Amino acid sequence: MMKILKYFFSIVLYTYGGIIFIFMLLWLIFVSSILKPEVWDPWFKAMLRFLFRILFVKVEVVGTENMQKGKAYIFMPNHVSFLDVPLVAGFIPVFFRGVEAHNHFKWPLYGWATRSYGNIPINRKNAGKSMHSYSQLKKYVSENKSVLIFPESTRTKTGEMGKFKKLPFFIAKQTTADIIPVSISGMYGLNADSGLLVDVSVPITIRFGKAISQETIQKSTPEELARLTEQHVRELTDRP
Repeated sequence: MMKILKYFFSIVLYTYGGIIFIFMLLWLIFVSSILKPEVWDPWFKAMLRFLFRILFVKVEVVGTENMQKGKAYIFMPNHVSFLDVPLVAGFIPVFFRGVEAHNHFKWPLYGWATRSYGNIPINRKNAGKSMHSYSQLKKYVSENKSVLIFPESTRTKTGEMGKFKKLPFFIAKQTTADIIPVSISGMYGLNADSGLLVDVSVPITIRFGKAISQETIQKSTPEELARLTEQHVRELTDRP
């Protein structure tokens, strides 16, 4: 009986949360056609944070002092749920854009919205097209704008963090941006494997680690850098 009630509550949350999210996407598409992203981005972040509040999801943010104002970073978080995207979009406190699976851009409404948002599509099954996407990312960083990459490239199916791929770190070595390791804790308990059941009693914590400097980035191989960043994210995730 209790499980049935949890499913019912989850369906209610998805329904009214989904309706609000659709209105937010429509707002994003409209406002992005008349204003520069730097103007409307703080409003959209505030709307996403509000969305989590009305869904009764408690989100704690730790480590924002590890970022310097006006500096571009490459944010690299672990990837747990489809909810990670609106979560980081709302709670990373600086202007940034992300690399996102190319098939997402084909989805009705969301695809149009994510293109309006300014995310970069990537086809991970095509090395040539992947490199083109990362070239766009590199250009973005050269304009002193932060970017986000999920270095596991896909969501966890077990709750355990996967191995970080080396390609994002190969690109990171070609930029002037420091890497900020980011951990997302609690999301698997909130929404295991992106399934239907949602447990809002599970709090979410986003932790920003200390930046991995350009000095460390340049003296490390992509493989070494992937292991180092993964280690930092694991340590952040394991904190009580």
